[in-house]
Amino acid sequence: MTKNLESSDLHQHYATHLGNVTKDNQVIATGDIRNTAGVLVAAKNTRINQQIAEKIARHKLLIPLEQQIALEKTCKVEQELFALPSHPEVKVLIENGVGVEQFQNHGKALKYYPLLLQKLTVLKASYPEIYKKAVMGAYVALLISLERNLDVKTSSNIFIATLVRDIGLLHIEPKIVMGTGVLSAQDWLMLQGHVSIGYHYVRLENNIPNVIPRAIFEHHERCDGFGYPKQKFEHQLSLEGQVVAFADSFIGMFYKYIFALKYPFKALLPIMQFNAGAHGIENTDACIRLFGKLVKSYKRIHSNQELAVLSAKIPLRHKHINEWFVQAEILNAGLSSVYSGAAIVRSTERISWLRRLLTRSGIDDNRFVNWLKEVDFQSISDKEVEEIEQYALMLNEMSWHLNELRKVFSLIITHLQGPEEQVSEYKDIYRILKAMMGHFKADLL
Repeated sequence: MTKNLESSDLHQHYATHLGNVTKDNQVIATGDIRNTAGVLVAAKNTRINQQIAEKIARHKLLIPLEQQIALEKTCKVEQELFALPSHPEVKVLIENGVGVEQFQNHGKALKYYPLLLQKLTVLKASYPEIYKKAVMGAYVALLISLERNLDVKTSSNIFIATLVRDIGLLHIEPKIVMGTGVLSAQDWLMLQGHVSIGYHYVRLENNIPNVIPRAIFEHHERCDGFGYPKQKFEHQLSLEGQVVAFADSFIGMFYKYIFALKYPFKALLPIMQFNAGAHGIENTDACIRLFGKLVKSYKRIHSNQELAVLSAKIPLRHKHINEWFVQAEILNAGLSSVYSGAAIVRSTERISWLRRLLTRSGIDDNRFVNWLKEVDFQSISDKEVEEIEQYALMLNEMSWHLNELRKVFSLIITHLQGPEEQVSEYKDIYRILKAMMGHFKADLL
């Protein structure tokens, strides 16, 4: 893996990102930058502007670019907590000082890792929203570490790994990183590669504890084996990797529902319980305990009229989810007869897990949908409001899981071989499933 990375052109996109940094920062070559043929590309002490960065991007380099440059200014991670997106419950956390001192101490300690600071500074310049999620993720991971009473060294390693978990994205084509809509199978594989790339570059840092690059490599793994890149199970994952993965998953939900849509913290509780065990029961329990202490009430976000509109959409989404899943079971059974790769094992296990999830959540029966028909939206109670809003969020989460299953099917279909008639039949079913995903494009909000 390392050999392949070193021989690739991964620095090209990073060099391009450096052009963004040079707009309000100085980037200096700390040594002669040469290509693999030994030809000088930029001399020592050269101030790298956008034009020179583009020139560097056209060459395969003898030494990784990040080891041959220095930034005049680097980001001040210890100050970033106070610049997070505004949300009243986040403000309560920070104003009450929960984890703030520890965050600042760990942030200041990054001065001992100049390569990581360099990467974070470039990340902030090129992908400011991803950088904010990195900061918030590090804060959440720190809070989980504190709630679990993990020692300072372990908490520090978790903090750093969470903060730099996505620096591999700086070495992937930006249009894939920032792409919207359904990614192709090839694009998806390239995007998944950011964990391996991040692992490789973090290991270039002097004196970095081995567990930090390992945790970065594991931050999209799941304890149930449905993650990537190695589909590891809980007993194969480091403690640090599990906490980083939990924080990464939590931040995805947090940004979508809390920051963007102004749902209260408590709205995430059923979703965390819905996914309990994916990233370690201890982490889920710690998060639920933590926010249970800090958040006492549920604040609705829909008016009665808006809630009536939302409730009218729920039965159709419920119907589409169950119809999609039936077709997915048919497709998976068929593919199992003609395909024997590792992906079919993953899809079969995920089908089984999703079936249990559908049953446990009640999404595979009509009880909630039938109850909705009896609700009087003129005199609806606070408890009923909470149940409807949270059920809609669970349907959104299930829709996301179905799309993850679709991605696995996409990889299988891409490499499918066998009798033409059978292959054509399964490709037709996949096309139907892909088209049906259009029902899930708009979240129930």
